[in-house]
Amino acid sequence: MSTLTLDGYRNDSSNAPVLKLDSRGVTVDSQRIPKIVPVLELDSRGVTVYSQRIPKIVHQCWYGPDPFPKKAINWTLTWKRCFPDWEYKLWNEVSNRKLIETYYPWFLKRYDEFPLNIMRGDAARYFYMHHFGGVYADHDTICIKPFQHMLINQSVVFGAMKGRVRAYDAPEGHVTNSFFASEPRHPFWMEMIYAIQKTPFTDPGTATGPWILAQGLQAYRKRHNDIKVYPHEYFNPFSWIDRANQKQCKDLNRMSRKEEEECIKSFPKAYVIGFHTKTWDKEMRRRG
Repeated sequence: MSTLTLDGYRNDSSNAPVLKLDSRGVTVDSQRIPKIVPVLELDSRGVTVYSQRIPKIVHQCWYGPDPFPKKAINWTLTWKRCFPDWEYKLWNEVSNRKLIETYYPWFLKRYDEFPLNIMRGDAARYFYMHHFGGVYADHDTICIKPFQHMLINQSVVFGAMKGRVRAYDAPEGHVTNSFFASEPRHPFWMEMIYAIQKTPFTDPGTATGPWILAQGLQAYRKRHNDIKVYPHEYFNPFSWIDRANQKQCKDLNRMSRKEEEECIKSFPKAYVIGFHTKTWDKEMRRRG
């Protein structure tokens, strides 16, 4: 039986699309790129001190067939507590496909051909950033405290994880696709979209997820300097790479509520923490 969760969205595959359609099938709530009203402050000379280019939107996503996890409802509520005046979008398989079909129809065939939902979920988050902008966070991340000030004067923001896995990881550490923020229409996202359009269907990490993201990020930063990668303390302090030295936290959804609280306390500088539950692995196991 489906039940209503955050914002009235249902927790099964019957979710209503985030994109609303009028009688003509035209989106009525997101036809245009969000209007960005810069937050500006002028010094005594009339010079701009800072500007907010990243829209006040939080994007999260869940694919069926399993219902939205009960733990995740509490985790997603932390984002509403951090940013009560921001728009919140909980996407699903219906609304993701509608986004592609409406604004990026040339990618729809590729999107439908992905063999796994996790690949479609990975791909969709790049389209959220390109079309809407805002903050994307996996459903198993929590917001500890507001961080809007960390987005000032930034176009694209990532949070590194402690440790490096492959040669193309960022100097700041391993950058995952579990958290990022962006202004709309930033060219980096279209580069990522083109990359996943032509990459062979291998494993999710290589085809659509963190490995191809790290490669794309390295290539882009060799040519441009407008992407900010924060060190691990702020947005990805719990590292599965360095789990041996972080025994206060457990990945793979193995923490009780009390253990989660102890894990959170161990990262006093953190604005965001990801728990690395790896729920998408269930789909991999089902497929054998």
